[in-house]
Amino acid sequence: MKKIKWLFFDLGHTLVNEDVSQRKRIENAVSYLNSVSVSVTYEQFYHEVQNASRNFKSPFITAFSKFSHDDVFIPYPAEFEVLYDDTVPVLSALKNKYDLAVIANQFAGTDKRLKNFGIYDDFKFVLASSDVGVSKPNPVIFKTALEKAGCYAYEAFMIGDRIDNDIAPAKSLGINTVWIRQGYGGLQSPEKFGCIPDFIVNSLNELLDIL
Repeated sequence: MKKIKWLFFDLGHTLVNEDVSQRKRIENAVSYLNSVSVSVTYEQFYHEVQNASRNFKSPFITAFSKFSHDDVFIPYPAEFEVLYDDTVPVLSALKNKYDLAVIANQFAGTDKRLKNFGIYDDFKFVLASSDVGVSKPNPVIFKTALEKAGCYAYEAFMIGDRIDNDIAPAKSLGINTVWIRQGYGGLQSPEKFGCIPDFIVNSLNELLDIL
């Protein structure tokens, strides 16, 4: 492997554990659907979320549309997000060897979220889709990251939980990839999508065996 200089990280289900937030959003969706006489259980809704994830579709939106076409927005309760237990120690170890950055599909306010988590200063820059005007998997956001980093694709790694949004577009540009099997993205099949990551890990801590 050629010398690696930069590590690009996704946020949700990579550095940030969204399990509780997503569970509560499903609970709120089920409560709403029941209130408008749609008979659905948490288990049924979650089953559709899993199916959507396996088929590279938007998990929550796809699942909701299976039960209702109401034009209603069920907010995502971000206040329940937490860092994975190994996020801080792994970032602390890696920032001594590489330059770190974030590439994420996020609304405005990503910097503030990272500051609240206490990890903002670990990164040289944070590139959110709201900053660039395009979202992953659009390769423009990855090209912009390479330009900001001032490095070649082969000098960087993309680390993320989704084959479709993180791994495939990064590999198409020649960026090295690590698929972290956490969250809904962990249900995806690289073979089904036709894109095999360079490395596969089940937790952030396993990155230290690779990098």
